[in-house]
This record gives sequence, structure tokens and C-alpha cells, in this order.
Amino acid sequence: MGDRKHLTEREVDKLMDATRGSRNAARDRCLLLLMFGHGLRVSEAWGLQLSQVDTESRVLHSARLKKTLY
Repeated sequence: MGDRKHLTEREVDKLMDATRGSRNAARDRCLLLLMFGHGLRVSEAWGLQLSQVDTESRVLHSARLKKTLY
């Protein structure tokens, strides 16, 4: 793998396939898409709270490890 620090699209697809049939498949797929699409680290995704989601404006407020809010 060398110095690569990200997953390829194919690797993400494999992860998505692995969620099929699991008890929390929808939640797991959502988290994977969120992490892959927005570059969230595991610790950032793990710490998400429902209060950080603004469904009206379709915004997710995430405290990034570098202390930058998005």
C-alpha cells in the first residue's frame, strides 16, 4: 500500500457490500458514505451527535480534529 492514506472507491464499495444484511446496515452505509464523501476520520464520525445535524438547512456540524468547523 505504500504511503497511501485513503481508501480507493473500490475499497469503499467492498466495505459497503459488507454491511448488507447486517442489523444496522442503513446506519453503517450512511456513516461510510459520510466518512468517504467528506473525509471524516473515524474519531470524528464516532463522536457525531444528533444535535450536530440541522435537517432544515441540510448541514452537519462536525468538530474536526484540527479544530475547524464545517
